[in-house]
Amino acid sequence: MKPIKEIPLVLFTILSQAAVGLTLMEGFFIFFYPGEARLWSPAVPGLAFLCLLVGLACSLFHLGHPSGGIRSLANLSVSWLSREILAFGGYGAVLGLDMVLRYQGMKIPMVLLSSFIAGLAAVAVSARVYKNPGYPALDTFWPFVFFAGTAWVLGLFLLGMICPSLASVLRPFIAVALVFELMTHFLAPIFWLSGGRAQRCTAIAHYRSFFFWIRGGILVLMTGLFVFARSDLSVLILVLLTVQELIGRVLFFNYMVHAADHIGKSLE
Repeated sequence: MKPIKEIPLVLFTILSQAAVGLTLMEGFFIFFYPGEARLWSPAVPGLAFLCLLVGLACSLFHLGHPSGGIRSLANLSVSWLSREILAFGGYGAVLGLDMVLRYQGMKIPMVLLSSFIAGLAAVAVSARVYKNPGYPALDTFWPFVFFAGTAWVLGLFLLGMICPSLASVLRPFIAVALVFELMTHFLAPIFWLSGGRAQRCTAIAHYRSFFFWIRGGILVLMTGLFVFARSDLSVLILVLLTVQELIGRVLFFNYMVHAADHIGKSLE
């Protein structure tokens, strides 16, 4: 395995998508279980806000001069990266408002809906950052698929940790999310094998990577536990899920974003 690239972005994308996933899953289940008091707890937007804040702090270390990070908003008209920062900033502002209102005992569905929409938009903009011809393996629908899968799995699990009374309800949804992640993990390289030179090199790099098979093994284990053994939601399971997401994001930046490194090189 070559040196891990873009560690700040690995952490930023995982944490920001976990935050958005928690917001999306909360909104989804509030619709079906409006009487569940824990779903309206300030801990839900609070944890999402904390994940996002730490993620944004990590992203600063990707910049050459972190103290000048605000200047990254200067190119909104042409840069999807600038739009990503603005989108997550807006999402964070709505989260903060929601958290403060809930601490004061106010439940305002429109604020929750606003955070739901802002979070979904932020993930979509974040995925769009990587969809360009310079990243041959990602100039498709894959970035949104990968990011949505991370948000789905971690959001469900974090919600289950905050609302234990919903654990039995959430378990089948987690199982479906894990099946989705397992399928995308193994299907993406097959898809790339039918593409151009850089895409084929990306697929081969995945198959040769120890981390690719480690992540696949963890996903198979987790999927089996939730589909067949009806596993409980525990801290250990959350750690394993987070580890496989981190490995997946390392593969994303090492072999997908930097797939252009392979252009013109031998497939061997």
